[in-house]
Amino acid sequence: MRRLISLILSLVLLIGALNAQSVGLVLSGGGAKGITHIGIIQALEENDIPIDYITGTSIGAIIGGLYAMGYTPQEMLELIESKEFKQCYSGEVDKDNTYYIKQNEPTPELYSIRATWDESKAEVQALPISLIDPVHMNIKILELCIQATAACKENFDSLFVPFRCVAADVYNKKEIIFAQGDLGNSVRASMTFPLVFRPIKINGVLAYDGGIYNNFPANVMKSDFAPDYIIGSVVSTNRGQAAADNIAAQVETLIMQASNYELPDTNGILMSFDLDNEVGLLDFDKAQYLFDLGYTTTLQLIDSIKRNIPRSVPLAEVNKRREAYKQTLPEVIFKNITISGSTDKQRQYIMNEIRPAGHRYVRFKDFKRAYFRLMSENAIKEIFPTATYNPKTKTYDLHLEVDMKDNFALAFGGGLSTNSINQIYYGLNYNHIGRHSTEILLDGQFGRMYNNIQLMGRVNLSAKIPTSLRVIGAHSTLNHFKQSFLFSEDNATPALSKQTESFSKVKLALPFMTQHKAEFGIGYGKLTDSYIQNSAIDLNSPAYDTNIYHLLGGSVLFKRNSLNTPQYATKGVSQQILAQIFTGNNTYVPDTLVRGETLEEDISWLQLNIKDQRYLPINDRFILGTYAEGYYSSRNLAQNYTATMLQAGTFAPTPSMLFTYNPTFRANQYLAAGVKPIYMLAPYLQLRFEAYAFVPLYPIIPTETGKAQYGKPLSTLSHIEELSVVGRFSTFVVSAYLNHNSSAPREVSIGISLGWYMQNNRFIEQ
Repeated sequence: MRRLISLILSLVLLIGALNAQSVGLVLSGGGAKGITHIGIIQALEENDIPIDYITGTSIGAIIGGLYAMGYTPQEMLELIESKEFKQCYSGEVDKDNTYYIKQNEPTPELYSIRATWDESKAEVQALPISLIDPVHMNIKILELCIQATAACKENFDSLFVPFRCVAADVYNKKEIIFAQGDLGNSVRASMTFPLVFRPIKINGVLAYDGGIYNNFPANVMKSDFAPDYIIGSVVSTNRGQAAADNIAAQVETLIMQASNYELPDTNGILMSFDLDNEVGLLDFDKAQYLFDLGYTTTLQLIDSIKRNIPRSVPLAEVNKRREAYKQTLPEVIFKNITISGSTDKQRQYIMNEIRPAGHRYVRFKDFKRAYFRLMSENAIKEIFPTATYNPKTKTYDLHLEVDMKDNFALAFGGGLSTNSINQIYYGLNYNHIGRHSTEILLDGQFGRMYNNIQLMGRVNLSAKIPTSLRVIGAHSTLNHFKQSFLFSEDNATPALSKQTESFSKVKLALPFMTQHKAEFGIGYGKLTDSYIQNSAIDLNSPAYDTNIYHLLGGSVLFKRNSLNTPQYATKGVSQQILAQIFTGNNTYVPDTLVRGETLEEDISWLQLNIKDQRYLPINDRFILGTYAEGYYSSRNLAQNYTATMLQAGTFAPTPSMLFTYNPTFRANQYLAAGVKPIYMLAPYLQLRFEAYAFVPLYPIIPTETGKAQYGKPLSTLSHIEELSVVGRFSTFVVSAYLNHNSSAPREVSIGISLGWYMQNNRFIEQ
């Protein structure tokens, strides 16, 4: 009898354990190392281990939040390996989502200071608020979490798996535990590491990364859910004393307080991964390795886990319940839209971009396009979107918190080189959004070879078809010297030629697709070329021939640009078709020694330029770039060879050739092509080889009397090769190059350059 009673009691206890045992999963912060958590979840699901509750901090909040919203481990891994996720943690602005029509042409800017002046205050911002631009993160988190927030009615206990995440209130020096509210805001707050990401305000408090006070919320799991068994995953450690030369580690030590990485006094298992020396904070490219590490480690412990968790839930049952949960997620359709942080006129401009006249509802894909179109504006710093579901109308109310950029920006930049192509760039920019988006830019460059000043005004019209109107006025000089080295005996001698131009233009641009624009322009310019024809003349007292051109011109441009950087690009495509027509007169004034007759002639011509540049990834490190260009001009030959070549079409495919005068690569009609194999030594360091062929359809050659004439068709072939090592760091670039070309007398040049080399707008474009 006693044995029977004992057996019955044991069966009752066993049945109770099988029925009642619940499991909680706690995920620590730790940046990219947290991808290990996904492998753990995959192994638990495959072995029918239930996950009844989940808590996390930082990356643990992201992984835990995704699982709580019904994502499978494979879906989470695919998301983290996706292009969109990389843009979130890199802050890189996706060219596919940057509206080309709203962008200015690139400048040599390296650094800028922003400032605001109004009636009540004056503020200057010299340092960035965060290292990573949140433009992609803000929209992606909304996209990921908006439906789950609606389905759970802002109660995290009603998600697919009940969930908690932790953020930090640094003002009151305490942790914030999120159990309800906007799921996207909660996850975003939990991962907002100071200085890296901009904080967000929740209930009037700036919320930061939860790892500051609690990087492993096992205590939250116990207090909020009290599971029978806890599985913990820790991918971070309390740092020791930081090295004196490790600034990043010192900042982390100052910010992060020591966390308790132990489980509370309850049944459970803790898996710890020491990855600090292997994986950096943003090494998300190691996703598969980290996933496999978490998966295999869990499989090694799975027998022990099963002994402690006799209850099992088949994966087929989990997937069935997950699919049923996803069916409850309401479709994203926005009805009511509110905007804060802007004036009435700014709100109207933003509203017109999001919801065109006559549209009552806005679907998410349409809002996403409008969001990136607005973020392409130079006047908007950030748009933080949140949404609330209205079950009666089955639509969402969208709220946009807009942070406008400071009105003024002072920019500096340019380039420094071992040759004499050294430039200093300056720029003063004013941006404002009212009924329309307005920008005024005063900028230019000065140096030994190139000097420029330009005033540009641009208005982006708020219309059904986005339209950009630009007005440009500019003056520039370009000098060509016999010697181009920085340290040279000829540095004090006059230029062999001087090109000066003053012009004004009006351009109207219309978009077609994101990265394409059609631009129509008209303008007037005065161009002056002064040059020495006789090399035997004493350069200390030179006499210049001069050609003065007064021109009226019109242009039609079709252009696409998705290159990731204006020079030394490694991905993207740039294509253009540019047609221009000019009419006016040319006045030729011979030098004072010859005292020849001044000649005047009317001139008119048409020119067409077609370019195609693209970069094709072969594998993770090797990229193949291609280049093709065709140029045609019906322009007549000028009074002499030099005057003709100075106004001929110029082929200068590398930055080192941009400011040089080389008649070998000039013609009125030519074809050119090139290949650019690139090997990525590191994410920001490339070994680059470029080879180009240049064929004039009708080469321009000098006669014995100094006149110009056309040679035999397709009779010459010239080539350029350049080998360079390029370091590209955000807005800064440094390169060491070796350039060889088929021109004489000096076929090889070498140099080191820091910064960007580019010219401002020209009257005759190419």
